[in-house]
Amino acid sequence: RELDAFAASSSRDPAADAFLAAFVEQRRWAGEAAYGGREDAAGFDAAADAFEAKYNFRFEHPEGGAIETHARDVVGSLRRGDDRRRERRAARKARKEAERARKEDELRRLKNLKRVELAARVRRVAAESGGGVLASSVLEDDWDAGAYDRQMAAAFGDAYYASN
Repeated sequence: RELDAFAASSSRDPAADAFLAAFVEQRRWAGEAAYGGREDAAGFDAAADAFEAKYNFRFEHPEGGAIETHARDVVGSLRRGDDRRRERRAARKARKEAERARKEDELRRLKNLKRVELAARVRRVAAESGGGVLASSVLEDDWDAGAYDRQMAAAFGDAYYASN
């Protein structure tokens, strides 16, 4: 056998090799109860089944079919209600609303400044052109390059440059 050949060719400690050979030959890693140490296999199987059942059902309780429920609000409780999260949410919402209102006010103010600045530019152009033939529709209507060119040609044509 291969085990005998291994034992014969080994140059190590013969006592250790003899133990290893006996261990493998007699399948001692499987344990006494599993192989040959017990004659009544039915008794061993019953004991193994009982152990497995005890182990597998160790977390189950006799009233395992009933689901225990708890009330969300206890009627007679002396415990104070915890509204900190609700208050934080409300404060955050109010802070965001105030920030949004502040941004809208700032945007409205900037738009009004821009409108005043454009009106001043139009007045300056009208004063420079000598009569202000520039129509206000240039600023208020959709942009039309052709209409703008016609108005500029009428306002700043040859007559304008001849007079200056």
